[in-house]
Amino acid sequence: MTVIEKIAYLKGLMEGMSFEAVTPEQKIIASVVDILDDMAKSLTDAEENIDHLNDYIEEVDEDLGDVEEYLYGDDFDSVKDYEDDDEDDVYDFKAHDKDGDDEDGDDDEDGDDEIYEFECPECGEKIYLSEELLNNEEIICPSCLKKLRYEEDED
Repeated sequence: MTVIEKIAYLKGLMEGMSFEAVTPEQKIIASVVDILDDMAKSLTDAEENIDHLNDYIEEVDEDLGDVEEYLYGDDFDSVKDYEDDDEDDVYDFKAHDKDGDDEDGDDDEDGDDEIYEFECPECGEKIYLSEELLNNEEIICPSCLKKLRYEEDED
């Protein structure tokens, strides 16, 4: 039973009981039922609009998928979901050497890359990157998917 049907049932009960708003309490009850009726109608209209918008969004999404498939072809699966060049979404961070150097500052003898630890300024997640990955132009936090820009630590 929908909300409108429930309100209609309530109004039918009131009519069947010959409910007359004579006392202040009865007037309040009648007013509340009228308000509920208006709210039910508004809710139904909103639900219909949401259904219409969801259908429209699905159509647009399908059309966009067709356009992406046409533009990217077989490479469609490798396209990044987070391509956004808006500078407001780029966060600066500083990396700190994490056990990559010996006490004298030389690289470890095993020849592995230095590992740097940093904390994402957006979500606070600790992330570990090699020096090679730090030199990439674009670094994405794996936790919050925000773009990060590396600033070299002066220490």
